[in-house]
Amino acid sequence: MHNIPEDNAKRRLIEPEQLSAVADYMLSRGYGLEDIPVQLARYYYVDLDLLNDILYRAAKPTAFPAEAEEGFLQVA
Repeated sequence: MHNIPEDNAKRRLIEPEQLSAVADYMLSRGYGLEDIPVQLARYYYVDLDLLNDILYRAAKPTAFPAEAEEGFLQVA
């Protein structure tokens, strides 16, 4: 049986700081939110639950811009 050397083993991305840094980098390079987990899983062991939480926070707007709030007031 052929032994796989340790050098070919995938590295782990399981720390929140690492995952958010990688997600920010990939988003800045034009990757879509749905593409990031697929690309990372090819090369790393990834904590997918943690990555999905990080990506959900990145996709969720933190606050509405002032123009949007005025638009909502005009509609209401």
